[in-house]
Amino acid sequence: MTLGRIVEVTFTLIRRHARVLIPLYAVVDLPLYVLTTIASDAFVADLTRAVGPGGLAEPAAISAEEAAILLPGFLQVMATTLLLGVVSAIGAGAIAIAVREALEDRPPRFLAALGGAVRRSVALIGSSLIALAATVALLAVGFGMLVLLGIASGGPALTPGGGVTTFLALIVAIAIAVGIVALQVRWTFQFAAATLDGQGAVSTLRRSWRVTRGSAWRVFGVTLLFVFMTFVLGSLVVELGTAIAAGPVSGDAAVAGGISLVAGAIASSVIGVVVPVALTVMYLDLRSRFADPA
Repeated sequence: MTLGRIVEVTFTLIRRHARVLIPLYAVVDLPLYVLTTIASDAFVADLTRAVGPGGLAEPAAISAEEAAILLPGFLQVMATTLLLGVVSAIGAGAIAIAVREALEDRPPRFLAALGGAVRRSVALIGSSLIALAATVALLAVGFGMLVLLGIASGGPALTPGGGVTTFLALIVAIAIAVGIVALQVRWTFQFAAATLDGQGAVSTLRRSWRVTRGSAWRVFGVTLLFVFMTFVLGSLVVELGTAIAAGPVSGDAAVAGGISLVAGAIASSVIGVVVPVALTVMYLDLRSRFADPA
Protein backbone atom coordinates (compact mmCIF):
# COMPACT_ATOMS: atom_id res chain seq x y z
CA MET A 1 0.00 0.00 0.00
CA THR A 2 1.18 3.50 -0.77
CA LEU A 3 1.40 6.10 1.96
CA GLY A 4 -1.61 7.89 0.56
CA ARG A 5 -3.61 4.66 0.63
CA ILE A 6 -2.62 3.96 4.24
CA VAL A 7 -3.75 7.47 5.25
CA GLU A 8 -7.01 7.09 3.32
CA VAL A 9 -7.87 3.69 4.81
CA THR A 10 -6.92 4.81 8.32
CA PHE A 11 -9.19 7.85 8.41
CA THR A 12 -11.98 6.03 6.56
CA LEU A 13 -11.96 3.33 9.24
CA ILE A 14 -11.98 5.89 12.04
CA ARG A 15 -14.80 7.86 10.42
CA ARG A 16 -16.97 4.78 9.87
CA HIS A 17 -16.28 3.01 13.16
CA ALA A 18 -15.46 5.86 15.55
CA ARG A 19 -18.09 4.68 18.03
CA VAL A 20 -16.12 1.46 18.51
CA LEU A 21 -12.50 2.43 17.83
CA ILE A 22 -12.28 5.53 20.01
CA PRO A 23 -13.86 3.91 23.11
CA LEU A 24 -11.60 0.87 22.66
CA TYR A 25 -8.53 3.06 22.83
CA ALA A 26 -9.90 5.37 25.51
CA VAL A 27 -11.01 2.62 27.90
CA VAL A 28 -7.35 1.83 28.61
CA ASP A 29 -5.65 5.11 27.72
CA LEU A 30 -7.95 7.55 29.48
CA PRO A 31 -7.65 6.33 33.10
CA LEU A 32 -3.89 5.96 32.76
CA TYR A 33 -3.58 9.39 31.15
CA VAL A 34 -5.49 11.03 33.99
CA LEU A 35 -3.43 9.16 36.59
CA THR A 36 -0.15 10.10 34.89
CA THR A 37 -1.18 13.74 34.49
CA ILE A 38 -2.20 14.10 38.14
CA ALA A 39 1.06 12.50 39.31
CA SER A 40 3.13 14.72 36.99
CA ASP A 41 1.35 17.91 38.03
CA ALA A 42 1.79 17.07 41.72
CA PHE A 43 5.49 16.42 41.23
CA VAL A 44 6.00 19.65 39.27
CA ALA A 45 4.22 21.60 42.02
CA ASP A 46 6.43 20.01 44.69
CA LEU A 47 9.54 20.68 42.60
CA THR A 48 8.58 24.32 42.10
CA ARG A 49 8.12 24.82 45.83
CA ALA A 50 11.41 23.08 46.59
CA VAL A 51 13.47 24.98 44.03
CA GLY A 52 12.03 28.38 44.86
CA PRO A 53 11.99 31.56 42.77
CA GLY A 54 15.66 31.32 41.82
CA GLY A 55 15.18 28.17 39.75
CA LEU A 56 17.60 25.35 39.20
CA ALA A 57 20.38 27.78 38.21
CA GLU A 58 21.10 28.44 41.87
CA PRO A 59 23.82 26.19 43.35
CA ALA A 60 22.42 23.63 45.78
CA ALA A 61 18.90 24.81 44.98
CA ILE A 62 17.51 21.54 46.32
CA SER A 63 18.79 20.33 49.65
CA ALA A 64 19.18 16.67 50.55
CA GLU A 65 16.07 16.89 52.73
CA GLU A 66 14.04 18.39 49.88
CA ALA A 67 15.34 15.76 47.46
CA ALA A 68 14.20 13.05 49.86
CA ILE A 69 10.73 14.62 49.89
CA LEU A 70 10.66 14.84 46.10
CA LEU A 71 11.84 11.26 45.51
CA PRO A 72 8.46 9.53 46.14
CA GLY A 73 6.75 11.87 43.69
CA PHE A 74 9.43 11.27 41.07
CA LEU A 75 9.13 7.51 41.48
CA GLN A 76 5.35 7.80 41.20
CA VAL A 77 5.67 9.69 37.91
CA MET A 78 8.08 7.08 36.56
CA ALA A 79 5.82 4.23 37.66
CA THR A 80 2.67 5.69 36.12
CA THR A 81 4.52 6.47 32.88
CA LEU A 82 5.83 2.91 32.73
CA LEU A 83 2.34 1.57 33.44
CA LEU A 84 0.93 3.70 30.63
CA GLY A 85 3.54 2.45 28.19
CA VAL A 86 2.99 -1.22 29.03
CA VAL A 87 -0.77 -1.47 29.60
CA SER A 88 -1.61 0.72 26.58
CA ALA A 89 -0.63 -2.32 24.49
CA ILE A 90 -3.98 -3.84 25.48
CA GLY A 91 -5.86 -0.89 23.97
CA ALA A 92 -3.76 -1.11 20.81
CA GLY A 93 -4.43 -4.84 20.61
CA ALA A 94 -8.16 -4.27 20.86
CA ILE A 95 -7.88 -1.70 18.06
CA ALA A 96 -6.07 -4.27 15.91
CA ILE A 97 -8.88 -6.79 16.33
CA ALA A 98 -11.54 -4.20 15.49
CA VAL A 99 -9.62 -2.99 12.41
CA ARG A 100 -9.29 -6.53 11.10
CA GLU A 101 -12.99 -7.10 11.51
CA ALA A 102 -13.81 -3.86 9.70
CA LEU A 103 -11.45 -4.64 6.81
CA GLU A 104 -13.09 -8.04 6.44
CA ASP A 105 -16.49 -6.34 6.13
CA ARG A 106 -17.64 -7.47 9.55
CA PRO A 107 -18.88 -4.77 11.91
CA PRO A 108 -16.40 -4.49 14.80
CA ARG A 109 -17.88 -4.96 18.26
CA PHE A 110 -16.54 -3.23 21.33
CA LEU A 111 -16.82 -6.12 23.81
CA ALA A 112 -15.52 -8.74 21.38
CA ALA A 113 -12.45 -6.67 20.49
CA LEU A 114 -11.70 -5.72 24.09
CA GLY A 115 -12.24 -9.27 25.29
CA GLY A 116 -9.92 -10.60 22.62
CA ALA A 117 -7.19 -8.17 23.68
CA VAL A 118 -7.66 -9.02 27.36
CA ARG A 119 -7.31 -12.72 26.57
CA ARG A 120 -4.00 -11.91 24.87
CA SER A 121 -2.90 -9.59 27.68
CA VAL A 122 -0.08 -11.90 28.82
CA ALA A 123 1.52 -11.78 25.37
CA LEU A 124 0.83 -8.05 24.97
CA ILE A 125 2.25 -7.01 28.32
CA GLY A 126 5.02 -9.60 28.20
CA SER A 127 6.31 -8.42 24.83
CA SER A 128 6.16 -4.80 26.02
CA LEU A 129 8.20 -5.66 29.10
CA ILE A 130 10.76 -7.56 27.04
CA ALA A 131 11.09 -4.57 24.69
CA LEU A 132 11.47 -2.27 27.68
CA ALA A 133 14.10 -4.55 29.21
CA ALA A 134 16.04 -4.58 25.94
CA THR A 135 15.97 -0.77 25.86
CA VAL A 136 17.16 -0.54 29.46
CA ALA A 137 19.92 -3.05 28.70
CA LEU A 138 21.15 -0.97 25.78
CA LEU A 139 21.13 2.15 27.95
CA ALA A 140 23.06 0.28 30.65
CA VAL A 141 25.65 -0.85 28.09
CA GLY A 142 26.02 2.70 26.83
CA PHE A 143 26.36 4.10 30.35
CA GLY A 144 28.92 1.44 31.22
CA MET A 145 30.98 2.26 28.15
CA LEU A 146 30.90 5.95 29.03
CA VAL A 147 32.08 5.13 32.55
CA LEU A 148 34.92 3.04 31.15
CA LEU A 149 35.92 5.86 28.81
CA GLY A 150 35.93 8.25 31.76
CA ILE A 151 38.10 5.88 33.80
CA ALA A 152 40.51 5.43 30.90
CA SER A 153 40.85 9.19 30.41
CA GLY A 154 41.09 9.94 34.10
CA GLY A 155 38.11 12.31 34.03
CA PRO A 156 34.60 12.79 32.57
CA ALA A 157 34.00 11.08 29.22
CA LEU A 158 32.28 14.21 27.88
CA THR A 159 34.21 17.44 28.36
CA PRO A 160 33.61 20.93 26.91
CA GLY A 161 37.09 20.95 25.38
CA GLY A 162 36.42 17.85 23.29
CA GLY A 163 39.23 15.45 22.44
CA VAL A 164 39.43 11.78 21.52
CA THR A 165 37.53 10.63 24.60
CA THR A 166 34.65 13.02 23.93
CA PHE A 167 34.55 11.92 20.29
CA LEU A 168 34.37 8.26 21.29
CA ALA A 169 31.72 9.05 23.90
CA LEU A 170 29.59 10.76 21.26
CA ILE A 171 29.99 7.75 18.96
CA VAL A 172 28.83 5.47 21.77
CA ALA A 173 25.83 7.70 22.55
CA ILE A 174 24.79 7.86 18.89
CA ALA A 175 25.21 4.11 18.45
CA ILE A 176 23.04 3.37 21.50
CA ALA A 177 20.36 5.82 20.32
CA VAL A 178 20.32 4.25 16.85
CA GLY A 179 20.14 0.78 18.38
CA ILE A 180 17.14 1.71 20.54
CA VAL A 181 15.30 3.28 17.61
CA ALA A 182 16.06 0.23 15.45
CA LEU A 183 14.64 -2.12 18.06
CA GLN A 184 11.49 -0.03 18.46
CA VAL A 185 10.96 0.06 14.69
CA ARG A 186 11.46 -3.68 14.21
CA TRP A 187 9.12 -4.39 17.14
CA THR A 188 6.52 -1.82 16.08
CA PHE A 189 3.85 -4.44 15.36
CA GLN A 190 4.13 -6.51 18.53
CA PHE A 191 0.58 -5.58 19.59
CA ALA A 192 -0.89 -6.68 16.24
CA ALA A 193 1.11 -9.91 16.10
CA ALA A 194 -0.05 -10.83 19.61
CA THR A 195 -3.77 -10.30 18.96
CA LEU A 196 -4.16 -11.08 15.25
CA ASP A 197 -1.74 -14.01 14.97
CA GLY A 198 -1.99 -15.45 18.47
CA GLN A 199 1.74 -15.21 19.10
CA GLY A 200 3.36 -15.48 22.53
CA ALA A 201 5.42 -12.76 24.15
CA VAL A 202 8.72 -13.75 22.52
CA SER A 203 7.31 -15.01 19.21
CA THR A 204 5.33 -11.77 18.94
CA LEU A 205 8.57 -9.79 18.81
CA ARG A 206 10.05 -12.31 16.40
CA ARG A 207 6.99 -12.02 14.18
CA SER A 208 7.17 -8.22 14.11
CA TRP A 209 10.89 -8.42 13.33
CA ARG A 210 10.19 -10.73 10.40
CA VAL A 211 7.36 -8.62 8.98
CA THR A 212 9.47 -5.46 9.03
CA ARG A 213 12.42 -7.12 7.28
CA GLY A 214 13.30 -5.00 4.26
CA SER A 215 10.72 -2.35 5.23
CA ALA A 216 12.25 -0.89 8.38
CA TRP A 217 12.87 2.56 6.90
CA ARG A 218 9.35 2.68 5.47
CA VAL A 219 7.84 1.62 8.79
CA PHE A 220 9.92 4.23 10.58
CA GLY A 221 8.89 6.99 8.18
CA VAL A 222 5.18 6.16 8.16
CA THR A 223 5.07 5.78 11.94
CA LEU A 224 6.91 9.07 12.40
CA LEU A 225 4.44 10.79 10.08
CA PHE A 226 1.39 9.58 11.98
CA VAL A 227 2.97 10.34 15.37
CA PHE A 228 3.80 13.85 14.19
CA MET A 229 0.29 14.27 12.79
CA THR A 230 -1.35 13.26 16.05
CA PHE A 231 1.10 15.42 18.02
CA VAL A 232 0.11 18.50 16.01
CA LEU A 233 -3.62 17.78 16.28
CA GLY A 234 -3.32 16.97 19.97
CA SER A 235 -1.33 20.13 20.65
CA LEU A 236 -4.04 22.21 18.98
CA VAL A 237 -6.70 20.64 21.20
CA VAL A 238 -4.58 21.17 24.33
CA GLU A 239 -3.87 24.80 23.38
CA LEU A 240 -7.59 25.36 22.83
CA GLY A 241 -8.35 23.96 26.27
CA THR A 242 -5.59 26.07 27.82
CA ALA A 243 -6.97 29.19 26.14
CA ILE A 244 -10.44 28.45 27.49
CA ALA A 245 -9.03 27.79 30.96
CA ALA A 246 -7.16 31.09 30.85
CA GLY A 247 -10.29 32.99 29.80
CA PRO A 248 -13.51 33.59 31.72
CA VAL A 249 -12.96 30.65 34.07
CA SER A 250 -9.36 31.52 34.93
CA GLY A 251 -10.43 32.77 38.34
CA ASP A 252 -11.54 29.29 39.38
CA ALA A 253 -8.38 27.17 39.51
CA ALA A 254 -10.32 23.92 39.88
CA VAL A 255 -12.49 24.56 36.82
CA ALA A 256 -9.53 25.77 34.76
CA GLY A 257 -7.51 22.70 35.74
CA GLY A 258 -10.45 20.46 34.89
CA ILE A 259 -10.79 22.00 31.43
CA SER A 260 -7.08 21.54 30.74
CA LEU A 261 -7.26 17.93 31.91
CA VAL A 262 -10.29 17.20 29.70
CA ALA A 263 -8.60 18.81 26.71
CA GLY A 264 -5.50 16.70 27.24
CA ALA A 265 -7.59 13.56 27.68
CA ILE A 266 -9.40 14.23 24.40
CA ALA A 267 -6.12 14.82 22.64
CA SER A 268 -4.68 11.61 24.07
CA SER A 269 -7.62 9.24 23.62
CA VAL A 270 -9.60 10.58 20.67
CA ILE A 271 -6.72 11.68 18.47
CA GLY A 272 -4.33 9.03 19.75
CA VAL A 273 -6.42 6.26 18.19
CA VAL A 274 -5.06 7.25 14.77
CA VAL A 275 -1.65 5.68 15.37
CA PRO A 276 -2.71 2.09 16.30
CA VAL A 277 -5.28 2.07 13.47
CA ALA A 278 -2.62 3.13 10.94
CA LEU A 279 -0.08 0.63 12.28
CA THR A 280 -2.62 -2.21 12.10
CA VAL A 281 -3.42 -1.33 8.48
CA MET A 282 0.28 -1.28 7.67
CA TYR A 283 0.89 -4.57 9.52
CA LEU A 284 -1.84 -6.39 7.61
CA ASP A 285 -0.43 -5.04 4.36
CA LEU A 286 3.14 -6.13 5.17
CA ARG A 287 2.00 -9.49 6.52
CA SER A 288 0.27 -10.31 3.24
CA ARG A 289 3.71 -10.73 1.63
CA PHE A 290 4.21 -14.02 3.46
CA ALA A 291 2.81 -17.34 2.38
CA ASP A 292 1.88 -18.13 5.98
CA PRO A 293 0.01 -14.96 7.10
CA ALA A 294 -1.22 -16.62 10.28
